[in-house]
Amino acid sequence: MLAPWLEAFPTTAAPIIEEIDHIVGYKLSDVIAHGPSKDLNLTPNAQPAIMATSILILRILEKEFGFKVDERVDFTLGHSLGEFAALVSSGYIEFEDSLHMVQKRAEAMADATKKAEEEYGGEYGMVAIVSEPPYMAQLISAIEEFVGYGSEGGKSESAENKSPIEQVLIANVNSKNQIVLSGNIERIKTLVAHVRQFLGHDPRAVRLKSDSPFHSPIMKPAVGVMHRILEGRSRVKGREQEDIVSWPGLVPCVSNVTARVFGSKEEVKDLLARQCLETVQWWGSIKYLDQEEKVRRWVGIGPGKVGRNLVGKEVGMRGKDTVKGGGVWAITDPSEIEEVLRGLEETENLVEEEPDNLPRKMSTTLPSIACLGVIGRNNNPLHISIFNSYDPSTNSFRPIRTPLQFSLLLSSTLDVFELRSRAHAAQGTGLTGDFGLLHAVDERLAAYGFETNTGVKFVVVVDMRGRRASTTAGVGEDGKKSSTVGTTGVGLREGEMRVVFKAMQAAYIRLMQNPFYDPDEHSPLTGPGKKITSRKFGEEMRKIGEGWVPGVTSL
Repeated sequence: MLAPWLEAFPTTAAPIIEEIDHIVGYKLSDVIAHGPSKDLNLTPNAQPAIMATSILILRILEKEFGFKVDERVDFTLGHSLGEFAALVSSGYIEFEDSLHMVQKRAEAMADATKKAEEEYGGEYGMVAIVSEPPYMAQLISAIEEFVGYGSEGGKSESAENKSPIEQVLIANVNSKNQIVLSGNIERIKTLVAHVRQFLGHDPRAVRLKSDSPFHSPIMKPAVGVMHRILEGRSRVKGREQEDIVSWPGLVPCVSNVTARVFGSKEEVKDLLARQCLETVQWWGSIKYLDQEEKVRRWVGIGPGKVGRNLVGKEVGMRGKDTVKGGGVWAITDPSEIEEVLRGLEETENLVEEEPDNLPRKMSTTLPSIACLGVIGRNNNPLHISIFNSYDPSTNSFRPIRTPLQFSLLLSSTLDVFELRSRAHAAQGTGLTGDFGLLHAVDERLAAYGFETNTGVKFVVVVDMRGRRASTTAGVGEDGKKSSTVGTTGVGLREGEMRVVFKAMQAAYIRLMQNPFYDPDEHSPLTGPGKKITSRKFGEEMRKIGEGWVPGVTSL
């Protein structure tokens, strides 16, 4: 972690490494250089090491390459621990004070975890949950409902009344398809099983290498430690009588807690202390800088590329973005410096302001309906309408599945309907009608469901990449202007299915009102029953399937 920098820039790096060891009070540099890894990975060593390395790289950039943050940077931000380095780089806190805080914060976090283990037992840590963008909002809502409180609730009595072995919190919202859960591991496993069973969705769970449940209610003692330090005076020679936080800083810094720029000295103190416990709103921070502040070039500085990769997922890596001047870089090794600085120089004057009425990025495909299905009250399929999806390999439109495959897919939703019905019955909520997302079929297809009070079920299968979008905002496949086709692809909000279900229900009611329609013939008490053969009903389903795009409010 430090060796490459010491070898490449010995004159600059050596004094900084000595300063690091002096601040922490022991040879942290030896632990970083020689390990063993089990010692380096311990929270009291790992956090100061990561933060110190980030500032070491920045100091080398400043001294060896003349890189000045206040002249080259418009905003700073850092992920979790990285926020301390961000505040140092933008002039709010001195390096010595920040590293001391990180050390004490890490010790308090490790102590809080140890006490929870000793008093209550159990295993504690963090688990990343990887989903698909359209399901993230529902996933977060379900998790918060399951644990009984969200990030703000982590400080309320609802959290304090729970023992550590029951405490779980969403630690990070990292991107449009990734969150991190923190707390008791068994409780997290139960939560993930709950999501898979009752949401009809199977997100991927990955255990992280963390010896503490950071950003969970268990970390509350660390918040008190941070508040006490931040209310004190600076440790820096010559600043002993001054406040530990300087205001204003040199460059605006974005808070992990609010996903907005710190607004005052008091806010820096409060939010930096609370950050130990609160959810890291990383995705919100990136969206804020990208969409509201129009940031086009990003540089990550530190020992890893996780932050760079998360930014790239949201804004697009250089060469894949449609905006001239866009770029996402990372400096983690001396060999990367010249390439990054050259890239910044090349793009210095290339960033263009786009008109306010045009989105910055254009999606090549948009969600469309792949199949509409009507299932009788005795679970027999009454109607299936299949629609074409875009095939980029042939630049053509054709169904993404065969009729038999779609029929089997509709049948597979019946178990989810049954599970949801049982859950609603147990909760005393009765029939809710809109069952929302039933399950993600694969990386493209997702099934949504609605049940009428007669037991007839509507299923909509959405292809997340089924409709080709123009690269010109507001222009659809037919060349006509549209308010929805061709706009930025931002996933699919579950509420956008309601207009489809409403239209399907209206068409089905009209069918039942037809004096020649016999519902019992299609949903008999015994036997398979017949399919709906009404040509008018089929035409109405076709109109719904072909007319829907994200954002449509009526069909």
